[in-house]
Amino acid sequence: MKKIVLSLFLGISLGIANINAQTLSLGVKLEASTSGFILSNMDNLKSELGPGNIIGGFGIIDFNKHFALRPEILLHHKNSEIKKEKQKETKYKYFGVEVPLYAVAQFPTGFIGKWYVGIGPYVGLGISARYEVDDKDKIWLYKKIENTNKANMQRWDVGAGLLLGYEILDTIQINVGYKVGFLDALDADKNIATMLNHAISIGFAYRFY
Repeated sequence: MKKIVLSLFLGISLGIANINAQTLSLGVKLEASTSGFILSNMDNLKSELGPGNIIGGFGIIDFNKHFALRPEILLHHKNSEIKKEKQKETKYKYFGVEVPLYAVAQFPTGFIGKWYVGIGPYVGLGISARYEVDDKDKIWLYKKIENTNKANMQRWDVGAGLLLGYEILDTIQINVGYKVGFLDALDADKNIATMLNHAISIGFAYRFY
């Protein structure tokens, strides 16, 4: 997993180092999100989407007016609920970092703005995560279970994202996105069940030059 992260950062760094500085711009973004899990082999359990927020920065490397690369680094706070019939509600709260890299197709609509669509991989690292039962009992999910070398959940995630947006006057952006993880979020029970992260986001961004 560390090799994947290092390769992603290395690829971004080499790409930036080999382009004309005039094609690179930076920006900041703020988004609202709703997130949960895609569950497999977890009978009678269901995951419901919960609210969250995302803040971060991005770069845009414009190769021409129709194609760009967009690396981002994001801090996010996620909430979701895991429910089972006739049992107490369990809330999942998660804080972490994500680094997506989008290949972006751009569609100018005149001097006012342009549509853009991006697709690409992301790498995520969890900083803290916990279950809360009835907002009281807390279970820290990255803490090793006693007498084992496993935790309830693992910190790393790798997946893919889709980004759709509109940029006004090359500065203000409105976008929506979807991400889905490919790695099982479970650690101790990953051989018997699967939990994949997924999230929908909507927000604003501002691009500097």
